[in-house]
Amino acid sequence: MKRVGNILKRKLGLNTFYFSIVAFIFSLPLLLYAILFRDSLLTSFFFVVSLALFYLIQIMLVAWLNNGKKSIFLKKFFIITFSTIYFLCYVGVALNLFNGGDFSYMVVFFTGLKSVFIASIKFNGLFIVTLIALGILFIIYIIFRILKKTLWEIDINHKNYALYLVVPLFFLFLAILFVQGAADSGFMNYVRKTYERYDIDNNYFKQLYDDSNYQTDSDMNVIVLQLESVNSFGVLGNFSVEREYYNSSFTPNLWKYASRGIFFPKYIGNSVRTIRAQANMFCGVFLNMNRAFAFRLDELNKDCLPVQLRKSGYRSLFFREDTLEFTNFENFIETVGFDEIHQSDIMQEDDAKADWGYYDEIFFERVFDYLNNNYKNPDQIFTYIEISAHHFPFESYEDDKKFDPPIKNAEEVYEHYLNSLAWQDYYLDIFMKLFDEYSDNNTLLIITGDHSYPIFEEPDQYNTLGLYDDNILIPVLFIPPKNVEHEYKVGSVNLRRHSQLDFRATLFSLLNNQTLPNSFIFNLKDGFEEEDYEDCAMAVQPFGELKVGSIKNNIKSVYSLEDKSVTTYDLTSDPLEVSPILFEEGITYEKFFEKHLCSRYKQYINKNYVSKKPYWYLRLIFVVLLFFVLFYIFLILLWIFEVIKSKGIVPKLLKK
Repeated sequence: MKRVGNILKRKLGLNTFYFSIVAFIFSLPLLLYAILFRDSLLTSFFFVVSLALFYLIQIMLVAWLNNGKKSIFLKKFFIITFSTIYFLCYVGVALNLFNGGDFSYMVVFFTGLKSVFIASIKFNGLFIVTLIALGILFIIYIIFRILKKTLWEIDINHKNYALYLVVPLFFLFLAILFVQGAADSGFMNYVRKTYERYDIDNNYFKQLYDDSNYQTDSDMNVIVLQLESVNSFGVLGNFSVEREYYNSSFTPNLWKYASRGIFFPKYIGNSVRTIRAQANMFCGVFLNMNRAFAFRLDELNKDCLPVQLRKSGYRSLFFREDTLEFTNFENFIETVGFDEIHQSDIMQEDDAKADWGYYDEIFFERVFDYLNNNYKNPDQIFTYIEISAHHFPFESYEDDKKFDPPIKNAEEVYEHYLNSLAWQDYYLDIFMKLFDEYSDNNTLLIITGDHSYPIFEEPDQYNTLGLYDDNILIPVLFIPPKNVEHEYKVGSVNLRRHSQLDFRATLFSLLNNQTLPNSFIFNLKDGFEEEDYEDCAMAVQPFGELKVGSIKNNIKSVYSLEDKSVTTYDLTSDPLEVSPILFEEGITYEKFFEKHLCSRYKQYINKNYVSKKPYWYLRLIFVVLLFFVLFYIFLILLWIFEVIKSKGIVPKLLKK
């Protein structure tokens, strides 16, 4: 090892060698975190490889520069550029890993760099403030040098160089952060709300799931088809976007089969993203502001739906169209308790794929081939089928020659979304034909969306801003077993806002043919009255501004961790939520939950909770880090001035 070190020192140069060692050691904690705690081994592998390749490229370039008579300019340029990118990418990756992001591909280095830029813009203008401050400081500095006629007499090696140039910058930002209320603005506001969402999940509540213990002695089979990104407004039709009016539904097949069951077009998806929706449905997770439970499986220490069904004699099967590695999905589904998990193992090599999984048509055929071959005449089988080809950026439909999109020459994201939604609905016909051929008279079919996708918001929001009905309303359809079809309210369309959090209770009510707390069996079957049902649902937006919503009797109150406000809407008279009936400011989340949390969840509040909000030392840490970052940027810019001077391209006016 010592010999290798000596060779590297000679090849790279002593200073570069030491810098490389420090950079590598600095990266080790992130490497270990990615390997041990990231969503999958595959993701960790690609992250480590990308980090290693970037590191090796840097080393090779520096070695090339040190071997031979390369210009000092090239050496300094590459070393400083790579060092800067390395540092920014490290920060970006760290932000994504530790800030609850669900997208595994965001750990790649250059995406991390983009995240730093986007995040800095989102910090309420901090990025702009930084540029302005640097600009002002440089203007003052240049004016001073012009007046002194010593603009280019800069000695970077002088011992007082950093002290004279950076201390004013440090105090400038110290004033911005403290005097102008840093705790409630800019980056510190981001730090505050990030800490508070952690505090809600880990301290304020002792647990975030409904731990009801359900059982059944039924032999009814259940099949659930989970559709991707279904917006209730796109299902209902009669809406306008950007002055374009759409009078018809984009899901005609869903409406066609709604006549065979009970249809709820305004069902509440309690969160955004598929992995969070499934935690709501399977495990009764009623709030999840922090990282998805798929990334903290040890905290999901309860029996979820498949385990409860297994205790009653059921076998649970999960079929997924997209990869099992994304968002730690396979580990999550195994922890939830499914007995079988299938994806590529039931497919064939030449089966066509979209960007987000196999095409629906061929996937449906392979799923029912498997069921026919292995569970031809089943009893007590729970089958969950998840499709995802209709997924952002919603353009896979363009490659399907069988499908004629309803919106011609689509350009905007919402237009592609509506076309893609219609494309998904187009193949629902195939699913229903295969289902009818396979199922017996004792099979309950449930067709549901996982989450919505906004069509009235800005097209680049990716469903990560806002908690409007546009973000959370999805459809659900219950098609009863043929042998008890006469007991159900077949053909009814119900606009009641039930939610995914009612799913487990309602399913077991149907299996047991009895009312359970917070089941909406009374809207599915004749002979049941509404009792022991709280007309209240919680919804969360765990991204962007971080919002929690409480919907009680068509009154929606939305709390924003961003500005500590509560906005209340009457959904009966204002379905698009444009005219709030009440707006309150200066509300803590403790006060919001005390007033608006659904009664059935108040038992999960930690009675020993003590608020601890350590913003003062977080602010201090931020100021220190900002100081070093700006110091680094300042050195680079001054070096650029030195290069310009050395190349003889200094304006004559400044030389005088």
